[in-house]
Amino acid sequence: MADNRKYYYLKLKENFFDSNEMIILENMPDGYKYSNILLKMYLRSLQFNGMLAVNEKIPFNPQFLAAVTRHSVGDIEKAVRIFKELGLIEVLDGGAIFMNDIQKYIGKSSTEAERVREFRERKKAAALEMKDSDAADIQGKEGAEPMKDNASKQCKFKLENEILTVGEYESLITKYPKETVDKVITKILDHPYHHCLNEAKISAWCGEEMEKARKKKNRPVNRFNNFEQREYDWDELERKLLNHDSGMGAI
Repeated sequence: MADNRKYYYLKLKENFFDSNEMIILENMPDGYKYSNILLKMYLRSLQFNGMLAVNEKIPFNPQFLAAVTRHSVGDIEKAVRIFKELGLIEVLDGGAIFMNDIQKYIGKSSTEAERVREFRERKKAAALEMKDSDAADIQGKEGAEPMKDNASKQCKFKLENEILTVGEYESLITKYPKETVDKVITKILDHPYHHCLNEAKISAWCGEEMEKARKKKNRPVNRFNNFEQREYDWDELERKLLNHDSGMGAI
């Protein structure tokens, strides 16, 4: 018997977790928990074009969401507040929750025949890709260099229209400690500082951070009371005091 039901699925690009919102979200305390809640909310909203609902008339409330995502009600309520602040969701006056930008992620399949056809097309594409890969291996080192160059140009961080590429990031962490570079980038994204997400500006700020750390390390130590204490023979002092007291008694 043919299966004519509709199936919905989530389409995520490979850089989904590199967006500013996901970077900020996952750097929060319990950030990976909120990331898990967000993905489950996306999946639950697919059938109703972005609305989180039991059916077309009844929207999910925090208790329903806690049950279907298997998180506590408190975690769901906090996650909803965070998602709203990040612009990931919109909460209407009636309490209905809409997942913003969901149209970018919705995939839909209608029939069994369509799913089989797509599966065969994927197999065919994979076979062609394997042939292309084998041909590239034959070309040797010269064929591998452009692939490496393309990887270095991929986006690592993004702030609106500004991007920092993988290659620029790797260049920065060869010049400065990775912790310093990450600290500066996080500061730029969190503020946010526009026109600053570039290698030259980040390099300058890293230099300033390193100089501050150097000055702090070389700051003179307060030497008040920093003197050498004398050593005493406490047994000898006690004997002298006892002898002194005995002499006083004789007088």
